[in-house]
Amino acid sequence: DTLTARGTNLPTDRSVIHFWVNKTEAPIILATPDSIKALVPKMAGSGAVSITVGNSEYKGPAVTYEYAVAVSTLSGTGAVGSFDGDPSTATYNCPWGLANDLNGDLLVAESYGRVIRRVRLADGFATSITIPTMPGGQFFFSPNDIAVDPVSGSWFLTDFNKHILRRDPDGTMNVIYQDSMAMSGIVVSPDGKNLYISNNTTGAILKMDLNGQNVSQIASLVTPRNLVFDATSGHLYGVGYPGPVYDVFATPVPLQVFTSFPGFQGWEFAILKNGDIVLADHFVNKVFLWQKGTDTVITLAGTGDAADVDGPGLQASFNGPQGIVLGSDGNIYISTYNYDTKGGNKIRKITLN
Repeated sequence: DTLTARGTNLPTDRSVIHFWVNKTEAPIILATPDSIKALVPKMAGSGAVSITVGNSEYKGPAVTYEYAVAVSTLSGTGAVGSFDGDPSTATYNCPWGLANDLNGDLLVAESYGRVIRRVRLADGFATSITIPTMPGGQFFFSPNDIAVDPVSGSWFLTDFNKHILRRDPDGTMNVIYQDSMAMSGIVVSPDGKNLYISNNTTGAILKMDLNGQNVSQIASLVTPRNLVFDATSGHLYGVGYPGPVYDVFATPVPLQVFTSFPGFQGWEFAILKNGDIVLADHFVNKVFLWQKGTDTVITLAGTGDAADVDGPGLQASFNGPQGIVLGSDGNIYISTYNYDTKGGNKIRKITLN
């Protein structure tokens, strides 16, 4: 799509004109004395339009970005198991937390299989890394969420019990911290210096170093699940169950991000590069999108049926969406599991344009 600004005595030198959509620069394809036309940037999101020429800024109206959505299955046959292989043979047993490794592939915390799965984004091929019963001589139970240190490449997992596991690139695994039940979300700060962990029972949001030392509580939410850093603002965000998303670093702490969607039940969310928030609702089998520029929530994908069906966004469905992450390729990835039927057990892919 294109956007056109009209006026008189407009510059025709494209190099001095900057056309912005929701603070994302739009490529200019035409500049005449009475009009400037630009292409809407992919994934710009909803927000205001503006043009800058030198030191002058001209503000236009807000526009609503309509995403084109396609849902597919990256990996998993839907059968219960922990078997490696390509998408036609790989099986999962309650996949939950998702993260990107330093190679750009997907890491999956598989709760009932007690393994970490690595899934190649290129072809959906899955392999397993087994977690010992007592890594480093201490107990570690069913993995829940997973995070990756962007500096060292170490992995960190919570187990929905009271333990935090660290796995270093050489394969060494150790339990570095124990709290009260039940630990849930975990994320590493962008600078690779600190861990942030949420406790689903006490509501505490904890900060510690990568060895599980120097622990402090920085905030509290009601039954918090996963935690996500926003690449644009550098702020830490968390979600409660049931409840909306909160900016944990805001003042006062924490600050509710939006009030336009009070019915979100959880559990997890991801943040797009333009600041829009994608919410996976496990209980209604839908994926929602909060558009930052308009402060509205739309259904991004899902009919509400408890089934993993591929297709266009509003014709596709999910069988218990759980973990969610913005992949290294810009697509959204979701793990599914249905606790009533033992169905799901797939890694789904949402492509946005």
